[in-house]
Amino acid sequence: MNQLSDEDLYTQLSVAPSRAFQVLYDRHSGPLFRFIYRFTVNRESAEEILHDIFTLLLSGKFRQNDEGSLKSWFYTLAKNKSLNFLKKASFEIK
Repeated sequence: MNQLSDEDLYTQLSVAPSRAFQVLYDRHSGPLFRFIYRFTVNRESAEEILHDIFTLLLSGKFRQNDEGSLKSWFYTLAKNKSLNFLKKASFEIK
C-alpha cells in the first residue's frame, strides 16, 4: 500500500480506511507539521492545525479533480489555516 499514489490511497479510504489513512498520515504529517510550525512557531497550534487537516480529509472534504493533487490540497489548507491562526492571534494580542 506504500507504493500507491496519494490519490489512490484517498480512494482506498472507503475500502480500508485505517490502513490507507495511516499511510497518508505517515507520508505527510512530518513535512506538514514542519511547514505549519514555520508559520505558527507554536507546537500546540501546529499540532491542532495538522489534526484539523486530517480530520477534514476523513470527513471527505477533498474532492479529486483535475485542478490539483491531494498533496497540494494539504499544503494549501495548511497555509490558509496557519494564516488564519496568525490573524486570530494578532487580534488576541491587541
